[in-house]
Amino acid sequence: MSITLESLKTQYYTKARLQDENVKYGLARCLNEPKAKTVQKLVDYLSSVKTRVSCSIQLDKDTPLEYVFPVGKTKGDLVAYIYKFFNDV
Repeated sequence: MSITLESLKTQYYTKARLQDENVKYGLARCLNEPKAKTVQKLVDYLSSVKTRVSCSIQLDKDTPLEYVFPVGKTKGDLVAYIYKFFNDV
């Protein structure tokens, strides 16, 4: 489960867990960084992302996977990428 701005206010997270979350978003992991700076880096990132666009992807009868689009990307970009992948010769 992802860490949210709301959960940062109400739950305790270890420094390692916070750094794992930062890495998930493409932020740097720094072992010498104090926990407060790690938290601030995550808060800054989560605050900067206004809305996250996501969709559910399911092939045949597999378990659906939730896909969160990178910032600035949409479902149309994903469809175009998949279309190009299968139709590019």
